[in-house]
Amino acid sequence: MAEGTARRLIDLREDRAWSIRRLASEAGVAPKTIMRIENGQDIRPASVARIATALGVEPMTIHEYREQRERAQKGRDLAN
Repeated sequence: MAEGTARRLIDLREDRAWSIRRLASEAGVAPKTIMRIENGQDIRPASVARIATALGVEPMTIHEYREQRERAQKGRDLAN
């Protein structure tokens, strides 16, 4: 997985104030799986789907989340 995807997963997890252990528990995967993704390693698509479900997002959102978050922040900055 790309570094951007790893960062997006971290952002999604931290936005919920969830630990790696909490996300793993909610997703039904091992904490090591979450750590692998957050370290940029490839994992099975089925694991990504379980993690996305636990986070309440579509799997593609994990790939796109950072860009959406940055656009929203820029919009808030421009409004101020």
